[in-house]
Amino acid sequence: MIFVLLYTPCLATIIAIKREIGIKWMWYSVIIQSVLAWSAAFVIYQGGRLIGL
Repeated sequence: MIFVLLYTPCLATIIAIKREIGIKWMWYSVIIQSVLAWSAAFVIYQGGRLIGL
């Protein structure tokens, strides 16, 4: 669930980012949000396993 809360919202948002600040920053935003979402989900999952959940 944490992944879904943090990853790139939708295609319309990505297109709006592209139009407003350019394609380079659009890709930067998509990649950073995906890495952040995956990392947070990984840490929370492993933390839960560590404490026995």
